Amino acid sequence: RFLGIYIFPWFFMTLSLFSKEQGATTLITLVLWDFLQHHGNVSNLLKKLAAKETSAIRFVVRTVILAVQTLLVVAWRYILNGETSPDFIEAQNPAGFAKDRFTRAFSVSWVYCLYIRDAIY
Repeated sequence: RFLGIYIFPWFFMTLSLFSKEQGATTLITLVLWDFLQHHGNVSNLLKKLAAKETSAIRFVVRTVILAVQTLLVVAWRYILNGETSPDFIEAQNPAGFAKDRFTRAFSVSWVYCLYIRDAIY
């Protein structure tokens, strides 16, 4: 259980972070899913915490641990990058460097639409 909750997600987030910066959102997504699955909304979580339910306390502990893991790996990636932000070049994203604002805005939005479509189907 410990491996499935903390080690495997952290390991895979670390691997994904070395190929794309968005990998940092992996553990945040797990926390959000866990929250929606078991608590539904903030008021329910606060009621459970006030009643000292173990499920709510465990959720908060998991969230803190996953947040610390995320910050550590992001800091590590930042240090490995020479403490600079990533450099984007036109060859990697030609639409992002287009002179026309419409092309830049809608090409990026279209990519997110494709991601959402892939996630649904």
